[in-house]
Amino acid sequence: MRIFISYASAHHDTAESIALRLRRDGHVVFFDRHSLRAAEEFDTSIRREVESADLFVFLITPEAVRAGAYTLTELDLMQQRWPDPSGRVLPVMLESTPINDLPPYARAVTVFHAKGNLVAEVAAQVAKISGQRRRRRMPYVLGGAVLVGLV
Repeated sequence: MRIFISYASAHHDTAESIALRLRRDGHVVFFDRHSLRAAEEFDTSIRREVESADLFVFLITPEAVRAGAYTLTELDLMQQRWPDPSGRVLPVMLESTPINDLPPYARAVTVFHAKGNLVAEVAAQVAKISGQRRRRRMPYVLGGAVLVGLV
């Protein structure tokens, strides 16, 4: 699965730990400067990566939802790509932030709160979402196989 991680720069280390774990689990992860192509405009690269993402992990902190934050731009780009955030956006409460400070799009799905190890629990949530998406596609794949078998 292609995953885009959106976070406030003050939380780079946490976001990087999540990205490393998700890559180890076999996902393709866009993670800011490590994922940018040389000499490519930042905004163009971000837009391209958001548009190609299957899942958007939004790390929620007061800085991430502050007016003017680039994370809100990234979230808006995701909303343009996927108007329904279900199964596409995983909002993760990283630092206590009033839920009403989140944009409505991020509040439209359940905000994930880790109880133990954040990195492990986010990876488990991503695996769960990935599995649900595979199961939803399975009837189409099986239906196509039956159709091919009949021909």
